[in-house]
Amino acid sequence: VEVDALESRFEAWTLRAAADAPDPIALRGLIHLGSATEVISDAAIDISEGVLREIDVHPVVQLAVEESDEIITRVEVDPSSDLDGTAIVGGVPNTESTMSVIAIRRPGDGWLLVGDADAEIRGDDVLISKGTRTAAAAFEELAAS
Repeated sequence: VEVDALESRFEAWTLRAAADAPDPIALRGLIHLGSATEVISDAAIDISEGVLREIDVHPVVQLAVEESDEIITRVEVDPSSDLDGTAIVGGVPNTESTMSVIAIRRPGDGWLLVGDADAEIRGDDVLISKGTRTAAAAFEELAAS
């Protein structure tokens, strides 16, 4: 929903910019870029729904995930853990872990899409993150301790 609104604002900005552009046709690429970003975002949400709802996936998808270098994890942050109060800068928590946070589900606030943005991890947050299996294990320990 948030990306849909951003796409609409981006398209409106592009159309307003076209009024001052020497060649408005050159801005068509920006419209395509905004549309593609929205499609990718929707696909990412569809994929993450399976993770969040712990739905079984097709065996071929399961094999592809098992062979991948990076995995996507879901971690709940204990309020007394080392992650509580940790800053996220450019999508990466300020920790020894190399995990990247994709999204945060915050009690009472809903979902916050982090991507490359800055945020702060709070106790009781549910983090959707990506990284190697080793980094994921260390990250889960940080969230629990």
